[in-house]
Amino acid sequence: MLSDAQVTQFRTRGFVHGGRIYSDEEADALRARLFDVMEGRSARKPENIGGWGTEGVNRVVQIVNIFEADDLFLRHAYEPRITADV
Repeated sequence: MLSDAQVTQFRTRGFVHGGRIYSDEEADALRARLFDVMEGRSARKPENIGGWGTEGVNRVVQIVNIFEADDLFLRHAYEPRITADV
C-alpha cells in the first residue's frame, strides 16, 4: 500500500520510486532476453516490433506484448515484488 507521501510524490512527479526489485543477475537475464526478442532469436514472436530513428543511431524500439514471445517476460508481468503495490 502506498503512503500519503508516496501518493503526493506520484501526483507531483508522475512516478513513485519503489526501490530495487531485481538483482543484477535477474536484470541481466531480462536484458539478454530483450535482445533475443529484438533480434528474432526468441522461440515465439511478439505481436509487433516497430522502430523509429536512423540505423546506427540511438533509436526507439517498441515491442508489443513481449510476454507472448518470451516466458521470462511473462513471469516478469506477474512478479509479486512488482504487482504487490499495484
